[in-house]
Amino acid sequence: MWRCGSAAPTDWHRNVSHGQTSSGPCHRSRLRIRWRVCYWWSNSIGRGVSSLTGPITARPLETSDLSVIDTSSSDGSRRGRDLPVSRIYLASASPRRQTLLQQLGVRFDVVVPVVVEQRAPAEAAAEYAQRLAAQKARQAARQVAENGLTPRPILAADTCVVVDQEIFGKPRDRADAERMLQRLSAREHTVLTAVTLRHGEDEYSALSASQVRFRGLTDAEIRRYWDSGEPADKAGAYAIQGRAAAFISRIEGSYSGIVGLPLFEVAQLLADIGWNSCE
Repeated sequence: MWRCGSAAPTDWHRNVSHGQTSSGPCHRSRLRIRWRVCYWWSNSIGRGVSSLTGPITARPLETSDLSVIDTSSSDGSRRGRDLPVSRIYLASASPRRQTLLQQLGVRFDVVVPVVVEQRAPAEAAAEYAQRLAAQKARQAARQVAENGLTPRPILAADTCVVVDQEIFGKPRDRADAERMLQRLSAREHTVLTAVTLRHGEDEYSALSASQVRFRGLTDAEIRRYWDSGEPADKAGAYAIQGRAAAFISRIEGSYSGIVGLPLFEVAQLLADIGWNSCE
C-alpha cells in the first residue's frame, strides 16, 4: 500500500489505449488517466442543505426528476464560471460531497449510480478506491444515456479509510463500528479519496491521500459516539466534520478529501475540460 509521504510521483500523466502506455496526446478513442496526489488544506466546507435522489430506475426520467443544486447567490450572480456545458452530474447521494462541490461554485444535478463495492483479492487500497470511482462514473453515464438525459460531464468519488492495509468502509452495525474505532484509537491512519471526471469517452482521475491521527478513545466514548448516530454511514465509522473532530489531534493532507471530495483535485480535473474557478 502506498502511504502519504513516500516517493510517489506528484504529477504523472499517461494515456492508455488497449492497455498500452503512450506519451502522445489524448484522443477521444483513448482512456486518459491523470494521477495526481496533492496535499491541500481547506479552511472550511460549504454550508447548505440539498435534497437527494434515489437510484435511477428503468422508467424515462426528466431533468426535474434529479436534484438540482443551484449555486446562484441570492442576488442572482454566479459563484465561479459555468462550464461550457452549463451543469455537470455528481454521481453521489452524499450530502457532504454535494455541499463541498457547491463550495467551488459548480452547478450540478445528482445521479446515484448502483455499484457493488467489493474489494478484489489482493487489490491495493488505492487501486480499489480508483476502480470504484471510475465504475461509479461509468455507471452514472449509462444511467444518463438509458434515461435520455442531456449528456454532461460526470464527477464520481470513492473514499476509504486504511489501517494496516485493511480497508474500513461503512460499518455494518454497532459492533463493527466499535471495532473500527478501537483500531483507530491512539494511532495514525490513511484516508484515500479517488475522483473520476468522465467527459464524453474521456476519463480524468486523481487520488488524494491524507494522514489522520486519533487520540486515545475510551470504550464509553466509542459507545456514546455510536449512539449519536453519526458513524453509521461514514467510511471508518467517523466524520471529521462532525463530533469526531474532538478525536482528531492532527491531519496531514486534504481536509476536504477526508470529508469525501478533495476540492483541489476536483478543481484541477474540471480545469482539464475548460472550467476556471477564478473567472
